[in-house]
Amino acid sequence: MGFWCRVLWELLSPLFCSGLAFARKGFCRNFNLLCWALTLPEIYRLLIYFVLDGITNPSFQDFFFYYILNELGVSKFLFAMIFLVGYVFAVFGVVLYELALKEKEVRFILMLNVIANICTTFLNLALAMRWNQEVDVHDYVLIFVTDASVGTLAMAF
Repeated sequence: MGFWCRVLWELLSPLFCSGLAFARKGFCRNFNLLCWALTLPEIYRLLIYFVLDGITNPSFQDFFFYYILNELGVSKFLFAMIFLVGYVFAVFGVVLYELALKEKEVRFILMLNVIANICTTFLNLALAMRWNQEVDVHDYVLIFVTDASVGTLAMAF
């Protein structure tokens, strides 16, 4: 990773750092710090995790939007309320992180994120397969639990 940062620095430094104006000096210093930070295992391993997670974990939010509006008959107002409740839960997620998880290792937090994503994905599958109707759980309850609470808390971590 440090090699690629050095290559990027060699390519971009003549463009930004040749005049050595005050603003360019600040940019050069910040860019050097950024390249140095990317050589730390704590940073580049986390970056690799997020890239691999983005590649291997597809998002179906666009399909979910049309599914709950067209197939389940959720109104646009209720859909907006789902997002409002989700943002409230995001605040709770940040507070939970500050109170209990701030001193934990990054690996532990990522493991909690993966577990929350697995739970959310299973509950979305249950909604799509209509398994909630067999156990008398209303669609709205399942939508609020999956999207607004667990899904948003997973994003907050």
